[in-house]
Amino acid sequence: MKVLEFAFDSRDGSGRVYQPHNYPQNCVAYVGTHDNDTALGWLAEADPADTAFAREYLHLDKAEGENWGMMRAIWASTANCAIVQMQDLLGLGSDGRMNIPSTIGNNWRWRARAGFDSPELALRLRRQMELYERLSQGGKGEKA
Repeated sequence: MKVLEFAFDSRDGSGRVYQPHNYPQNCVAYVGTHDNDTALGWLAEADPADTAFAREYLHLDKAEGENWGMMRAIWASTANCAIVQMQDLLGLGSDGRMNIPSTIGNNWRWRARAGFDSPELALRLRRQMELYERLSQGGKGEKA
């Protein structure tokens, strides 16, 4: 299990193993899990030196969407499986966070709002899956 947000945490000396260029093929990669802040929430709330490093390493920019840049990093990795939360696909901040460990109340309440599944989002996600060859076998755009 590789969590991208951990790659830039200066409080933890093991960050390098969470950087996508170090992922083994036999792992599951996440931007964050249900216990972490969303990608945009993390960028807004984490230590500024950590987020500056993440922005440089991941080549994040507002034009692409910093959340999309973080997702792109795990999709482009060699990890056999890459999982992103719907909140990151939707570009939500900390208000979309699912859970804060060791707290009571207000956890597990986030729900996708009606209309979240726009054709534009589906096409953008589909294109990313084609680019990084993450479609199921037999999917259009996949290598034979």
